[in-house]
Amino acid sequence: MRRGFKSDCERRSAELRDVLGLAPEDPLPARTLSQHLGVLVVDVGDLPGVDQKDLTQLLVQDAESWSAFTIATGSVTIIVLNTAHIPSRQESDLMHEQAHTLLGHKPSQLVELPGLNVPLRTFDKVQEDEAGWFGACLQLPRPALELAMRRRWTDARISQEYRASFALVRYRRGVSGVEIQRSRWTRRRVSI
Repeated sequence: MRRGFKSDCERRSAELRDVLGLAPEDPLPARTLSQHLGVLVVDVGDLPGVDQKDLTQLLVQDAESWSAFTIATGSVTIIVLNTAHIPSRQESDLMHEQAHTLLGHKPSQLVELPGLNVPLRTFDKVQEDEAGWFGACLQLPRPALELAMRRRWTDARISQEYRASFALVRYRRGVSGVEIQRSRWTRRRVSI
């Protein structure tokens, strides 16, 4: 990722919260962000033209091979969610897709799958890494982790408050720098 990208994501997360009347540490539900951005969120089962055979393929046989995808058709952006996933994963998937939109990512290549009337995009590692980082900042920003640290919340409490998976909570605690900050703060308290 380019220099300054990570801190830009934290800043943009705080700015979006401010525009929505939220504090930097407040939870930001993904569907609230979708409404603000004018993005339509659709469960895959609600897509027109997807028959039961396709739905079974997407939600049962291949449920773990996809999470969500974005369809941008002129002035309308639609994010299609995999409803076979648990709610915390759907929340992360939706934030990830919105991160792509906010970052202005363009699909590198559209691919038509036989029997599915919706084009999907191919994998672009740089874009996926950027969307992964920004999506995680949107869902669980550093100020939220700092607040949780001060309040001595467990990972379970953080997960519940921010609709985040345990994996995302542990990841963000590790990469955001709050663990290092916490250990320094704890050492200072012990030495006083």
